[in-house]
Amino acid sequence: MEQGEHAHVFFHEKVGLIFDKYVLCHWLEDFLELCSHHVVQKDLLSALCLSHALVIRQLQTHVRLEVQDSRLWGEELGTIDFHQAYIELDQLFSEPINLRLGRQELIYGNERLIGSLGWSNVGRSFDAVRMRYGSESTVDLFNAKLNESGADGIRDRNLFGLYGHVVHNGEHAVEPYALYEHDKNSGEANRKRATAGLRLDGGHTTANGHGLGYDVEGAVQSGS
Repeated sequence: MEQGEHAHVFFHEKVGLIFDKYVLCHWLEDFLELCSHHVVQKDLLSALCLSHALVIRQLQTHVRLEVQDSRLWGEELGTIDFHQAYIELDQLFSEPINLRLGRQELIYGNERLIGSLGWSNVGRSFDAVRMRYGSESTVDLFNAKLNESGADGIRDRNLFGLYGHVVHNGEHAVEPYALYEHDKNSGEANRKRATAGLRLDGGHTTANGHGLGYDVEGAVQSGS
């Protein structure tokens, strides 16, 4: 069951503030009734509460701050962290170039390899920089930090990626991609793993309303 609340405040035609509160609940059995902010529950498993604000300063500049609180229903307030916190610049140099820097969700294809785990109670985001070129057909170049060096002995773990999305006739998409993972926590040799793949996705609807869709993906991997 989902509940969302939205509030919009506009100060100028190019400047505005959008608040969005989102609540997602999972349960094991029986029922959950959410009505007029009153919750009736039995055997409730967990709850995820996301509240975020999107600040639009100019038409080509966006700042997003999304706070996440994930805990078992009825528990005291736990660790609160930013699920997303990034700045996004659009139409750089008057070209279809989009640059996003900060903690963000990376979602590609049907999320078999890289996704946000939107069905999870916690979700997934990355500290990353992503540059996208194009509008309908696009190509992304990104670098995501999977682990950050710290005093606890954890060393850097980075993911580099190049992902294309080519649309044909508005119904079919071809998505070639290449990924490279460098993990310095895997002993003296370190992990250097490369992945190359291709995804085909699309469908067609005939004049009498019959449709056929497909989603095929394959990848090869090498490295240590």
